[in-house]
Amino acid sequence: METVLAAVDNSSWTSVVAEYASDLASVSGAGVLAAYVVDSRLVEGAFARLVGVDLMGGAESEGMASLSLMLEGHGRQALDLVASVCERKQVRCDTRIERGRPAPALAFLAPLYDLAVIGSHGSEAEFRSCLLGSTATELTRLATRPVLVVREEYRPIRRAVVGYDGSPEATRALETVVGLARGGRWSLTVVVAAEPAAGDTLAAQARRFRGVDDIACEVTVRTGDAFHVLLDTVDEVGAELVAVGARGQSKLAKFLLGSTSDTLLCQCPAPVMVFR
Repeated sequence: METVLAAVDNSSWTSVVAEYASDLASVSGAGVLAAYVVDSRLVEGAFARLVGVDLMGGAESEGMASLSLMLEGHGRQALDLVASVCERKQVRCDTRIERGRPAPALAFLAPLYDLAVIGSHGSEAEFRSCLLGSTATELTRLATRPVLVVREEYRPIRRAVVGYDGSPEATRALETVVGLARGGRWSLTVVVAAEPAAGDTLAAQARRFRGVDDIACEVTVRTGDAFHVLLDTVDEVGAELVAVGARGQSKLAKFLLGSTSDTLLCQCPAPVMVFR
């Protein structure tokens, strides 16, 4: 891993994203790319009028430019905060400001990073009532890189849980987290949610992964639906991170974001890392 993206806005999630992104960069010997997107939707007339910017008459373009500059200023403050956290942790940090719709703009930057970190909610939480912020939701669907969706409270990662079902996405999740666990000296619990016969086969595969022998790793097989099995395991071991594939082995999952990862993103108290 060479670069971790810290996707920030001007919300309270910015400092938490900065902490997690810099931690992951530190344990993998990577740098951080902090990115802020000036949301093009926020400078359109309807929203601008909502927040009190008068765009009527000939002042419309002037008002839009003024609002755009104000948002850019907020972005620079957020990027400065990320840079200061990275400096404290002795992690290299580059910053950039983009314009457009946040999730597509961040997904478009994928060639520049290996893993994205984003808050489960952001500045849009003030205007939306959904359980998971719209930008985080959309990015997990658009991203070609793994995405870590973090909660509002920062907790240093010491133990991680990985859901493994043999799918290519779950395989990438396990490979990546094993590497991070080795660098960060984390403990790892690999969970296979399956009936005993199939579960034992998958568990044997997981135990043969390169690097597993170099870390404190437990592989366990449990029956039940994957969401509840993973949620119970996170609670039991006190994990600060859970990693899953975006799609499982079912045929339906080829067309939709997997129900397990989707539900975890909304309900798991720990940060969730989703792999495609």
